[in-house]
Amino acid sequence: MVLITAASRGKCPRLSDNVSPLNNPRIYREFFFLLSHEMFNPFYCLFEYSAHDNYTLQINPASGVNPEHLNYFKFIGRVLGLGIFHRRFLDAYFIVSFHKMILKKKVTLADLESVDAELHRGLTWML
Repeated sequence: MVLITAASRGKCPRLSDNVSPLNNPRIYREFFFLLSHEMFNPFYCLFEYSAHDNYTLQINPASGVNPEHLNYFKFIGRVLGLGIFHRRFLDAYFIVSFHKMILKKKVTLADLESVDAELHRGLTWML
């Protein structure tokens, strides 16, 4: 709880001795939510929305435009791991094939439909 007195107006508010704002779990929850919302923003060219809908994300093939994109992906991976470890909500929904790659499971032709529907239709027609 922040205690503001008339003497301290115009200055930084004083915190009471028994309450620390860093112990508030809402601060961490909001931090992870806002950070994940910005990290997965398609305008940064690291991720893009899948062809299936505007909710699931996939890695943007043009992310190499930024020479530091690998460092950004490394940072994003660490933040994802930290958020999962602390059981925090992250504002990101990935395509099924991305989850399978993380879990080292086999990606099938049916998973390609969420990435590129036209390519999936063409390949299934050929096969």
